[in-house]
Amino acid sequence: MRSPPVCHRFALALTDFTSNGFWIYVRFSTSLGRNLGGFMRALLTVFALASLTSLTLTGCKKETYYDCGDGYSVPLGTVCDGYRDCYNGADEAMCFLHWVCESGELISPLVLCDGTVDCADGSDELFEDEGGLCVREVYDEFGCTAELTLPVEAVCDGFRDRCDGNVDEAYCTNGLTYACDDGVYAVYFDQLCDGVSDCLDHSDEIYCLF
Repeated sequence: MRSPPVCHRFALALTDFTSNGFWIYVRFSTSLGRNLGGFMRALLTVFALASLTSLTLTGCKKETYYDCGDGYSVPLGTVCDGYRDCYNGADEAMCFLHWVCESGELISPLVLCDGTVDCADGSDELFEDEGGLCVREVYDEFGCTAELTLPVEAVCDGFRDRCDGNVDEAYCTNGLTYACDDGVYAVYFDQLCDGVSDCLDHSDEIYCLF
């Protein structure tokens, strides 16, 4: 599990609130710290406040975290990076290659050619004779060549299946993208935790900790 940024750890070690919540002081483990007079304590308090102000102004406290769902969180930048940072693997569990609709939406390849239109332009359900890749009267099959069809599970899996024009991978995202909880749509990483709900179920924003 990755630790919070150094600036956060420094701020927490530097300051603490007394039980009445009004005074900030610095705790020392040395005898010198325990014997500091009121004047030095005041100077240290000013230093602590100035340090916290500086950390806030530099954006340290603005880092966004991803909620793993098990009581832990990881920096947002570690999501979909190919490494498990959450103990339960939640930061990588929703990361896949996705199909890019001609109208721009990202959808799961598992919903291609299933009889339900998910792309705004309907391109996920167009049949081969309509300029699309779906096989007539066969759901969940993808036209690979004139003689060969593929199950949609083989689309956007990172492996080329000798399809004409590599169509099983040609319309997929270049890298991992974040799947919405609905199992249909996905968002690019820079849309995750940006304050705007891009998933219809808002799942690109509900696991964010600021």
